[in-house]
Amino acid sequence: MEFHRTGATVAAPLNEVVALLNARPTSWLTNFLQIAIARTGTSLVGAGAPWYRLGSAVRTEMDGLECVVAYEASLTWSPHVSSDDVFERFRGRFVAGWGQEGTVLAIEGETEGGAMHHNAAALAGLVELMSSALSAASQEAEQAEKARSDQAYATSGDV
Repeated sequence: MEFHRTGATVAAPLNEVVALLNARPTSWLTNFLQIAIARTGTSLVGAGAPWYRLGSAVRTEMDGLECVVAYEASLTWSPHVSSDDVFERFRGRFVAGWGQEGTVLAIEGETEGGAMHHNAAALAGLVELMSSALSAASQEAEQAEKARSDQAYATSGDV
């Protein structure tokens, strides 16, 4: 077993990250998991759908992360690929926190099997993909809100 910890800054409020981790059903996660494995160079030909279980995000105390507020959601993940390149199983957690650097999404836990560099790449890729998607969605929502506000101001007759 190998322990891994990797994270990324997210350009989105912490409550949006926690809301995503708590979104049910969790089918939204499937494509992120498959893309993260594919980005390691591991073939998905003949692969079954990944099996995973994502727990609800709960507030927690953090060791080792400089977070003022933090939430964690357990994750167990078996990619079900026909390759020895990546782990057979990951057991760990997502950690979403807010601190001096802003919102951070991290994943930490242990992998069983696979090559260490492929395992690390899959986990880092997962966090990167989720962080990018959350950041883009948050930015799009901000732009839409600004457009609504500008339109409301323009039609108010005060221009």
